[in-house]
Amino acid sequence: MTSFVTWHSANTLQLQLGMVEQRSFIDAFAGDVRPLLDRYDQIRDLLSLESDLDAASIVVIGDQSSGKSSVLESLVQVDLPRGENIVTRAPIILQCRSLRDIYGDHELARVSTGSPSSSDSEVIGDFHLLEKAIREKQDSLLRSADSANSISETPIYVQVVKAGIPDVTLIDLPGINYNNETIRAQISSLYRKYTAGENVIILNVISALTDVQANESVLYAKKVDPEETRTIYVFTKIDKIESEELLRKAESVPRCVFVRNRSPKELKEGLSWGQVRRLEHDLLSEYDVTGDSRGVPALSHILVEESQRLVQASIKHLMNKVPQRIIDLKKQIADLGEPCESHEQKKDAFDSICRRMRSRLENLYNRCRDKSDTLEHCYAVVVDRLLENFASSLQVDQFRLLSGEKHEQVKEALRVARSAQLPNFLSHPCFRELLRDMIHQVDLQKTIEDDMAFGKYESGTDKCSGIVEYMMFLMTHLLNECLGTRRGNEELRDALLSDMEEEITGLARKVTSVLSSIVEAELTIGPVISGEEYEMTLTRVRVAIDEFDKNQLPNWQLVDPSSHNVHNQEFEISLDEKTRVSVDVAVYQWLQEREDKRVFEMQLSLFCYWRIFSRRVVDTTFLMVKRGICYELTQFDNLARNIWRRNSTLYLGLLEENKQTVQLRTKLSERLHNLQQIASIMSEMHI
Repeated sequence: MTSFVTWHSANTLQLQLGMVEQRSFIDAFAGDVRPLLDRYDQIRDLLSLESDLDAASIVVIGDQSSGKSSVLESLVQVDLPRGENIVTRAPIILQCRSLRDIYGDHELARVSTGSPSSSDSEVIGDFHLLEKAIREKQDSLLRSADSANSISETPIYVQVVKAGIPDVTLIDLPGINYNNETIRAQISSLYRKYTAGENVIILNVISALTDVQANESVLYAKKVDPEETRTIYVFTKIDKIESEELLRKAESVPRCVFVRNRSPKELKEGLSWGQVRRLEHDLLSEYDVTGDSRGVPALSHILVEESQRLVQASIKHLMNKVPQRIIDLKKQIADLGEPCESHEQKKDAFDSICRRMRSRLENLYNRCRDKSDTLEHCYAVVVDRLLENFASSLQVDQFRLLSGEKHEQVKEALRVARSAQLPNFLSHPCFRELLRDMIHQVDLQKTIEDDMAFGKYESGTDKCSGIVEYMMFLMTHLLNECLGTRRGNEELRDALLSDMEEEITGLARKVTSVLSSIVEAELTIGPVISGEEYEMTLTRVRVAIDEFDKNQLPNWQLVDPSSHNVHNQEFEISLDEKTRVSVDVAVYQWLQEREDKRVFEMQLSLFCYWRIFSRRVVDTTFLMVKRGICYELTQFDNLARNIWRRNSTLYLGLLEENKQTVQLRTKLSERLHNLQQIASIMSEMHI
């Protein structure tokens, strides 16, 4: 992430370090900074749940007893908690606001564990009571824990409205403790949380009496800011060290400010802030340092200017990120579905799932040509392939109906039938028996039921069958989509799949029943070997055979047709571009004899009729599968009503939301609400 921090020298403003000059400087900036900071403080609070959208911050760190609290006191000009050992045990978000008549301000302070406007906010009119109020809030945070060995992660908000202080918001973290490893680890965790972002300025307060390069807060700051581009060092206790040594230490860091805090004696004597600043001015006048390093006024200027630039850059960044984050959260909440508490809400949730299923199935059935939808392509290809494989199974090279083997079979069937024959008429009972044998030979009933409808579907293979298994494969994928985050509820998914399989199986049985009835009717009523299509096919075969030139036959020796070793020598004739029929040489010879010619006519009729019959079965199967299964599934409301009517008690229980889902929805809703508020705040800002 690009750093939002840019260092700007304060040399452009010649600072005189008296309190009057400091107030003039603050007044010059307050009109621009105050509205920006007030709005951004609201944004900072609202960003607390967005771990990857770090708020722009100025974070104050330092070793214990480095004078960190005293620096903050000098900036805000009120007493803050101080003392021996660890005093600050929670992050303190210090909101400094300069008193401005245009805002109707009154000098006051607010202390809370939420934002300054939260319900637990305590308003303090007497600044002498502020230190006590902060301690009490801190104690209340630590009351439930081992207070001797704990640091709270919950921040305490302290807002101070006072004349002569800079408009800036600082986050004061506990000082690094060397004696207690438990607390030390907790403080390190807070430092990582608040300082890791690239849009954070680190205000590192160090005692001028320490070895700078060995100072632990310096070492820590270099871990998160190796180039020290966003670290400002504040040297304290400068009145207790020789000027040459102080300047030598200052040369070891890129940027620093020198600050003189109140000594314990001065604190006891009650020196005013103005008197302390004059002492600071007198001391620094002896040092050869630039204006941007001299005292609290210089630090105030740096913090105000950098805070303004930092916040402006952060808001621009958030303006790019927040709108998309709102869209993403809305989708996540929508995927969870509506809350399911009452009977009606659970039924609505069930209906919502079913509506999504219906929409997806309609798109698949209508082939909406969505290139990104892999299921659509798979559905269109697989269903067609299932039906094409079924059609192919009925062809089997036309069962070699014009072969010599079939010739002998037909001749025997005609002999056994012994029915009264009229000249030029086929034996109808014989024809029906031969047709029944053919249907039995291809096991048409089994092909329809066991293979086409209830066969084994193997994903990714060309030789697939089993429309029911494929539909369940499809339903599993669609349910995973439509359940969204409810997908984690495997019991709900499995129950729906089980009921859907029962419904789809019922649809498939209806289809196979109709197809079986058509086949049975063909055998019961008897085949109708008449009609335009039949006559055209018959004529086409006869013409093809009649026009076949004997010279085109292989140089086979014509033998006695009754010989059994002449079969399987064949030639082919073409009926159309797609159909080639094999004709046995012996059969061709038999056509020369009257008796065999009658047998061949029966073969020819069987061949032509089977082409018509198989096409009729295939066409009916296509229609029944597409209409009776695929289309019926697009009417998912009917299927859903059946499922709910049969197992409503089961689904009422399964739609009961688990605690994780409830907690997730609550958290997502809170994040969405916060981000929408941020978007509203930013819409009123002109950056």
